[in-house]
Amino acid sequence: MGFGWKPSEHVFLTVSALARKHLIQAHPFTIASAAPEHEQEHAWFNLVIRAMDGFTRDLVTYAKSHETVTIRLDGPYGSSHAIDMLRTCDNAVLVAGGSGIAVAYPMLWSLLHRTTDVESMRSKQNVTLIWIVNQADHVDWIGTSRLDELKELGLNAILPPPTAEAGRPDVGVLVRDALDGLATVNPGPASTGVVISGPDGMNRVARNACAQMAWEGRDVKVSVEKFGW
Repeated sequence: MGFGWKPSEHVFLTVSALARKHLIQAHPFTIASAAPEHEQEHAWFNLVIRAMDGFTRDLVTYAKSHETVTIRLDGPYGSSHAIDMLRTCDNAVLVAGGSGIAVAYPMLWSLLHRTTDVESMRSKQNVTLIWIVNQADHVDWIGTSRLDELKELGLNAILPPPTAEAGRPDVGVLVRDALDGLATVNPGPASTGVVISGPDGMNRVARNACAQMAWEGRDVKVSVEKFGW
C-alpha cells in the first residue's frame, strides 16, 4: 500500500485471529476512503464492513472484546473504468445503496477535488449522489462532516428517508428525477455518467431506468459496481 490506491479499488482482508478457519480466507472490501494525491505523505485508510454472516459476524464479535487486531491486506486491485467514464461526462450521478457508499465516496471526492477552483468545478461538471440507507445512523459510516465538505464543493446529495421508517423508495423515479433536474440546470446536449453500487434489486431498477432514458435518446452511460464474487 506504499504507493496508495485509486478510487473504487479494493483489497482482500485476512484476519487470522478470529478462528482457525480464517487463516487462509481472504475477503474483498472496497476502500471507502479518498485515494491519496500524488506524493501525499499521509492518508486515512478506511473500510466499511457490514456485519452479516460468517467472517463479518465473527469480526464484529471479536471487535466487541478487543481494541486492536493484526490483519493482512492484499492489494489494491480494481479497474478505473467507472471513474474514467464519469470524468468524461458533463454530469456525474452516483447511486449507492447502504454500504455501496464505500464505492461512491472515493469517486465523489476525486471528482470534486479535481480543481481547487470551486466555481470552475461547478461550471464544469454537475455531481449528484443518491444514497439509500436502511437506518438514519448509517450516514455515520462516512460522517456528516465529510458529506458537508462535498456539498460545499458542489455536490447535490439526495438522501431519501431511511427504508426502515419509510419503506423502499422507487429508485427508478429517483434516478429519472435527478437526470431531469440536471437537464434543467444544464440545458442542451449533455452526457451523463451513472455509477450504481448496492443490492442486486436496487442495481437492476436503477440500471433499467437509465436504459429507458438512453432508449429515449438521452446520452446516458452506466456502470454497475456489483458486490460479490
